[in-house]
Amino acid sequence: MSRWFGSLTPGSMRGSIFALMQTALGAGILSLPYTFYTAGIVMGTIFLLLGAFVAYYTMVWLMQASNTTGKSNYAHIVEDILGKNAGRLLNCVFIATTFGAVTLYLITCGDFMPKILAGFGMDPV
Repeated sequence: MSRWFGSLTPGSMRGSIFALMQTALGAGILSLPYTFYTAGIVMGTIFLLLGAFVAYYTMVWLMQASNTTGKSNYAHIVEDILGKNAGRLLNCVFIATTFGAVTLYLITCGDFMPKILAGFGMDPV
């Protein structure tokens, strides 16, 4: 019971799983209605099923690569399969993606927070 319902500690397997789920589901849930609105019910459903299919097989391939290489870290799997330079490139992509996400977050907060505060009658300054 403590494995399933115990406290979440930083860096634990359960904590990491919840953080990844929160990240993936947050963006997906927010974009799903817009996808259906712009594509329609039929194409939206096709896109949703196609995305599920691609996500499932990507996870299967990553698990197979992890079992084959004996590595549990994505960057180490890439280094093992494609070489050190590919691992370095992947790390650069991770850094650029993280920088972009943080920049987008700050821009979003700067654009929307004053409007939200003003909507509640607060002075955004």
